[in-house]
Amino acid sequence: MKKNTLSESIESLIKKEIDAQAAIYTTQIANLQIENVSLKARLSSSENPLDLKGKFKTLKPETIEKILLDFFPVSFYETGDQYLPDIFLLHVKFYNNRFQMYDILDALGITYPEWYKQVILPHEWNKEQLKLFIKTIDRHCVCNGCYFKNNIRFWYQEHHERLVSPEKQMTDKMNYDEIPWQFVLKNPLWQDTELITEAAKCIKLKKSHSEHFLNLLDYNQLNTEQVGIFIEFIDNDRFERLCQKGDILNKFIKLNDPDILKKIGRTKISIPDYAPNEIRYERIKTLSFSEAIKYIHNCDFFSETEKLELISKQVKKEYSDIAILDRLMQ
Repeated sequence: MKKNTLSESIESLIKKEIDAQAAIYTTQIANLQIENVSLKARLSSSENPLDLKGKFKTLKPETIEKILLDFFPVSFYETGDQYLPDIFLLHVKFYNNRFQMYDILDALGITYPEWYKQVILPHEWNKEQLKLFIKTIDRHCVCNGCYFKNNIRFWYQEHHERLVSPEKQMTDKMNYDEIPWQFVLKNPLWQDTELITEAAKCIKLKKSHSEHFLNLLDYNQLNTEQVGIFIEFIDNDRFERLCQKGDILNKFIKLNDPDILKKIGRTKISIPDYAPNEIRYERIKTLSFSEAIKYIHNCDFFSETEKLELISKQVKKEYSDIAILDRLMQ
């Protein structure tokens, strides 16, 4: 009975403490709500002697950004200049919370074109819009070669209100559409088999600007099947160029796909220490007899037993009847 009484007493104390804390939080929330209503009333009141809205209109862009940083994380770190409106740059920087951002700007009396709210960055375009992007690939040039950074100003200057329509950006008459590739390639819909295949075909056909699709591996999380489709359509030279980028090579190796590992082995890139020996076995096949023997002998990633087996295979291959006949026929 004493144990039950003690347990009940402890539970009662815990409940009282929880109720007390809950009451404090409830009071704090209520006070904040009252303060919020009061601030809105002050901002909207025409009789406000301080004319707060008028004062906020003169805030410097960097001050507005500091205010927003108290509420939201930066979605995209992009830069602007004197040719890009500050509010549109903030639209990009705080894109994930853009509608709440505009609520704050409205409350502060800061004006901006209403069409800004309708601008969707390319990483959220739908499948049909990405298909159109592939179809109009020859137009996707960006001024000064700024395909992946420092390009928002060119995009804005080219289109202005056309930015609300991805279709118009890609089809209205113009030389180049200035669409920022870093956002296009971030779009998760590139993981769709149909889209990744069509993008890879563009590369194979060497269409204008299609080589930028090679950067999909930097911006998107493609699985083994999607990478395989992608690689299938690109030539060996382009594949080797991809492998020369350490982060991309690391992704290829981590997929641990036998076909991709063999393809890496057939390139001339330096094989990293962490790579599996499947790549080295394939590399040996690309070497002459003397080069292969030297490679096997100097490789620190083969055991002595393995070296003997590999050298034996090379000797048998070099001095097989077919190999001898081939040399005689030359």
